[in-house]
Amino acid sequence: MTTKPVINSVRPDFLVSEERVVVNSTDREITGSFTSSVSKTFSLTFSGGSGVSLFGFLNANVSASITQSTTTTTGVTATAPVPPRGRVIGQYGVEAYAVDLTIHRYISYLALPENGGICYEERQIPGTSIAPTHYTGWRVIPG
Repeated sequence: MTTKPVINSVRPDFLVSEERVVVNSTDREITGSFTSSVSKTFSLTFSGGSGVSLFGFLNANVSASITQSTTTTTGVTATAPVPPRGRVIGQYGVEAYAVDLTIHRYISYLALPENGGICYEERQIPGTSIAPTHYTGWRVIPG
């Protein structure tokens, strides 16, 4: 039995470990400041019902920065302008990839294909993977 993962799509993702909001109730712009002290670990995950090792495959085919796991430890401070009567949201986390893929599982009869055996695709297993990178930091968005 042989398996072959095929990537169908990849999109950037951001895994939030902590979130803070700054609300401005004044009539002038202020500067919001975000600081935190939470630690959270994100690991490479795969849902698809198959025991296929994807780490090397994703690392070679999606990004060299993918890691099996990474821990975000905040302590870095970020600032952002907050408009009058507005708010901003500060999210601390790790950049990641959301990967949709299909695992093709092949079986050969009598012998390996290179020795004259017959090979056929037994099944296709659709799955998704969340793959963290080693890039951590603050993301500030309007709230």
